[in-house]
Amino acid sequence: LANMSFGTKKGSQALADAVRNAAAAGLTMVAAAGNTSDPVLFPAAYPEVIAVGASDKKDVVPDWTARGPQVAFAAPGVDIRSTKLNGNYEFKEGTSMSAPHVTGLVCLLMAARGVHGGEAVRAALKEAATPLPGAPPQRQGAGMVEGDKLVERGFYAR
Repeated sequence: LANMSFGTKKGSQALADAVRNAAAAGLTMVAAAGNTSDPVLFPAAYPEVIAVGASDKKDVVPDWTARGPQVAFAAPGVDIRSTKLNGNYEFKEGTSMSAPHVTGLVCLLMAARGVHGGEAVRAALKEAATPLPGAPPQRQGAGMVEGDKLVERGFYAR
């Protein structure tokens, strides 16, 4: 499992090859869609990668989150408490804060039920996602993945 909280406007052959080879080897990849208000950044724009956009505490998708058909899900990405040097904390925002939320759910899904591979993981997450009101799919994909729905649907061992 790989979380990629970085992005670039232009893909490259080397990055495309790396993503394709990783997916062929069974690696599930989750990436930040981007904070550009524009199309989804790479590597999130590659079809083998699960692209994650941001939402806030009121389930509103911020205007700055990237948009496009590649966006698979939304996750908290505003006012996220994060670590800082010297043992301190600060609040941050961005899809780089959102992608780890989905990556954590994927880790639990893999550990509890042995679900592996990008397509199987994507299907399980999609079934546990709820669309956010007021945002088109190009900005939130299937919506917010809800951990409790994964439990209710029996994806996690009890």
